[in-house]
Amino acid sequence: MDMLLRETKLFGATIFLLLCFSCKNKSTVSWDTERYKNYSKKEVGEYMYNSIYEAINDSMHIWGSNKIGNQSIWNFNYKLDSVLCFNKEKNKLISAFLVRCNQQNCLQDDVHFFYGIKMNGLWYFFKGPDITLPREYYQKDTHTPLSFEKLHELAMNNIFIGYLKKKDKGFFGNLFGKTEWEINDDFFSDLSSAAWCAHCKTQQQWDSTFLDVVKRNWETRDTVVGN
Repeated sequence: MDMLLRETKLFGATIFLLLCFSCKNKSTVSWDTERYKNYSKKEVGEYMYNSIYEAINDSMHIWGSNKIGNQSIWNFNYKLDSVLCFNKEKNKLISAFLVRCNQQNCLQDDVHFFYGIKMNGLWYFFKGPDITLPREYYQKDTHTPLSFEKLHELAMNNIFIGYLKKKDKGFFGNLFGKTEWEINDDFFSDLSSAAWCAHCKTQQQWDSTFLDVVKRNWETRDTVVGN
């Protein structure tokens, strides 16, 4: 295998949501989950999908052990969402990082955007902004963390929702034909937005920007870990 899977970067900003998320029933969320996962596995291959998923989990273990970036989240109950979304060129991915705050004074949980970039045959992973979820909007008991099932549902409705789009097969094909899906590359536009690099024009500049994000990763390390 010509690619090396590497741990990288936590990158944080907080998005506060004051309105309820779009609603879908559990059966629809489950159906969408399997559709997205199966589509991604078809695109990159099941073996590669699983390998990248395991590599991200390994990265998270390293980040947690070294208290990288936003150190407080490593004290919480967290996991990587099961869905990995790849672009058409198979060099970008978007997933979600689910965080249940299990501390006594917590009244909210989080879903973080999670990104991957493949450069020169290597995958680099880093976290994006997080969505803060006040529990009072979703359940009466504000002292119990939202379940991972609920956090996944919210990720499906608010992060992954734009991954696939209906394929345009012309008027009659759209009207009478079976619905077909394709990757919506606009879904990945955040990874080429001015929020990351306002001056980037070339691929070399973008690569340099994300490599700098990776480099800064370990600069946020808690150097007293293990003491």
